[in-house]
Amino acid sequence: WDVLLDADAQPRTDARFRALERLVGRAVEVLDERVRNAGRLVVARDAGLLARYGRLDLVERWRDDLTRATSSRDEPLAGLLLLVPSTDREERPALDGTPIPVVTAGQWTRVPTSWLDRSAA
Repeated sequence: WDVLLDADAQPRTDARFRALERLVGRAVEVLDERVRNAGRLVVARDAGLLARYGRLDLVERWRDDLTRATSSRDEPLAGLLLLVPSTDREERPALDGTPIPVVTAGQWTRVPTSWLDRSAA
């Protein structure tokens, strides 16, 4: 674990950080497979590390695959809900300041605090 933390603390040009990015790339492949086979509808959270390591392309691929008109309904994954905490009601969703790849307002929404408060009661 200490080796990973040390690599993460290095500049992005450092060989240790680049090695960590390669490790993240392998983990992203596993994550993609797991999400695609987790069921018809997946609720995901804690995606900040994808932004940190520049891998929001995975979210973009999921978005494209799920919105493609020729998508087969035989595919295991039919919908993905990515929960992202935010206090900004006007801006598009972002993780660690990196915009999440959404194309239209129909691909994201805000959940009002009042709804959360009522749901928790």
